[in-house]
Amino acid sequence: LKKSKPFSILNEVKLTVSNATGTDTKTRTSFIVITSPTTLPLTEGFESTTFPPADWTVNNIDYDSIFWQRTTVAGGFGKSTSSMVFDNYDQDPGGKRDEINTPKYNLTNIKNPVLNFDVAYVRADDVYTDSLAILVSKDCGATFSQVYLKGGKGLATVPTDQGTPKFVPTSSQWRTETIDLNAYAGQANVMVVFQNRGHYAQPLYIDNINISGTVTTAVDALSTAYELTLSPNPTSGSVDLNFNSFEAGDLNVKINNVLGQTINTELLKNATGSVRHTFDLSNQNAGIYYVTISYGSTRIVRKIVKE
Repeated sequence: LKKSKPFSILNEVKLTVSNATGTDTKTRTSFIVITSPTTLPLTEGFESTTFPPADWTVNNIDYDSIFWQRTTVAGGFGKSTSSMVFDNYDQDPGGKRDEINTPKYNLTNIKNPVLNFDVAYVRADDVYTDSLAILVSKDCGATFSQVYLKGGKGLATVPTDQGTPKFVPTSSQWRTETIDLNAYAGQANVMVVFQNRGHYAQPLYIDNINISGTVTTAVDALSTAYELTLSPNPTSGSVDLNFNSFEAGDLNVKINNVLGQTINTELLKNATGSVRHTFDLSNQNAGIYYVTISYGSTRIVRKIVKE
């Protein structure tokens, strides 16, 4: 197995249930999937038709059809037509807390980890209102801490209540949320949970889920020798990369979109001292991009926004 690839182990589990007299017995077989932690960054835009995405797990309270789904009616800020939705409008979750979980991520060598995602929601009225909670686990799901909770008007990306019709967001009815995950830097098994708390109000849309941070070397003092800035940020086109180091070496620059697709790679040979390089995003769609700088054994990831 390659170290860079997560691996899975299937463990068979059998549950046998009998009545009091033992005359009626039923056995069900299922599997528990154990996966190794994944490396950052996480970029999920729900473009694939596979749902849940690979290695994501679910906690469907009643094992029913009232759960998170992939939709193609709207995407974050109109940059795509797909996202994740919990339909609290056509279905009544009754306040149940259905959850979808990201894979486990290894943050042992990550500084300043941050979670970003796009959300769209409108409150129905004072009575019918839904909430979104974000939970984080650092022990493979044994325990969780709540890091985000918004509901009703606090969650809404539209100022006016809308009882009917069913809400489908326009490109301007989205908001990007940012959650500081510094409390989990250095942890080896970090899982993020998106929890719907539905009360028969309106659909809740989530898109462009990203977890990123600065990758450090085992010797932390080495990474502090580097300085990296990107400007302007946000940008409408060109971006200046400024990098300072006291050591000579090749500098690899890679730019990925939120789907994880590489849109540009460049190699700057024998970079040392103060290095300035300009790259152009003019031909790219507006949205979030990730710039990865690889320099020796150090890898640094920065987010940039194209307007």
